[in-house]
Amino acid sequence: MYKKKLNLEEVRAIELEILKYVKKICDNNKLRYFLCGGTLLGAVRHKGFIPWDDDIDIALPRNDYMKLIDILKEGHRYRSLSFYNNEDYHYPFAKVVDTHTMLIKYEQYPIKGLGVCIDVFPIDGLPRNSQKIWYHMMKLKICRRMLGLSLQKYPKSCNIVKYIIKYIVWRFSRIIGWKRWIRYVERLGTKYDYNNGDKVGCIVAGYFEKEIVSKKVFEKSIDVEFEGEIFSAPVGYDEYLTSLYGNYMELPLEKERISHHNFEAYLIS
Repeated sequence: MYKKKLNLEEVRAIELEILKYVKKICDNNKLRYFLCGGTLLGAVRHKGFIPWDDDIDIALPRNDYMKLIDILKEGHRYRSLSFYNNEDYHYPFAKVVDTHTMLIKYEQYPIKGLGVCIDVFPIDGLPRNSQKIWYHMMKLKICRRMLGLSLQKYPKSCNIVKYIIKYIVWRFSRIIGWKRWIRYVERLGTKYDYNNGDKVGCIVAGYFEKEIVSKKVFEKSIDVEFEGEIFSAPVGYDEYLTSLYGNYMELPLEKERISHHNFEAYLIS
């Protein structure tokens, strides 16, 4: 079934080809996209992948995000995967996969059709009032953590008192089920229109409050180099990266320069 196991450099090369294809689709359909997360950090600091990283992240305002998913849902070589078009997909954001590959992740709920991919995040709106933002994010944080718990086979071990509490919460999350939790996260993420407020963020995933930035960050795009190619970055990348990483041009400690991904990738055709 598997034609070849892929090494890190081959995975990165495939991801870059996916990104170039998505850029073409976005340009042809006038969709706004931006490098984000570690990919944007890599572009700014390294002009490519962070040396110890192995993924690509982009973000689009919610309306453009939905259009991109829809355009690519019937793709041949490159196809979108999301809980809108895949019943066993359990992330609150989408991926664009290379269908000529297969990705094996060591998790309880494998996703059919998962291959080498890039992550695609929606940028959602937030309320204008700071207190409402806090309350909104608290609800999102609870739902996202319950989603994570519902996908665990067992709660992680800790001291007996904490474990009992965690077990009760975990059991509740499993009874509700991840499919309902992901719908709750989606409902909260789409509650406020992107165009109506002053603050926006990739709030259905990522670093919770650190994702919240001024809408001016994504008002325009600028060109940045990533692995010898040119892609779009938010004009306010400094505010965004500072919010996520603090002094983002400073390299982390040697012991922190590791990838947290656990998968095997294969070429299948």
